Amino acid sequence: MGYKIYVCNLFPKLMISTGLPCGPVHFEGAQFGTDDPAVQQIIESNAQFGTSIHFKDTEEEMARMGRALREERAAIRGKERKKLLQQMKEDEEADNREKEAEEKAAKERLKAEKRESDLAGDEKKDAKKDEKKEPAFDQSSFDKQAEKKK
Repeated sequence: MGYKIYVCNLFPKLMISTGLPCGPVHFEGAQFGTDDPAVQQIIESNAQFGTSIHFKDTEEEMARMGRALREERAAIRGKERKKLLQQMKEDEEADNREKEAEEKAAKERLKAEKRESDLAGDEKKDAKKDEKKEPAFDQSSFDKQAEKKK
């Protein structure tokens, strides 16, 4: 089987009873190494093996796992960034639609105000024309007409 190193980060000073003449397994500094197949079998059959006890990874394996983890995190960040950019685009489009609607309403209000002012201006012009058409009251002509009737 060869020499194997086991790690237990949860219990750095773990002790496992082996029932063998060599005595119990003592993890020191969260690690234990052995080349005894019987001890390896006892450690690997322990209930904690695979959860809190595992093989110490080689540098190549740790590099591979680190690279895979970095790639996974980068993919997650990329998805989050894409989602955020899409949300920003949707918000910007909604803001633009709202701004266009406000501008359109403002133009309509200006047109309505201009029509009202044009109508008011036309009414004033018509009133002035009517004033010019009506003769002014002339007292002397009234007096002349009254004398004729006498």
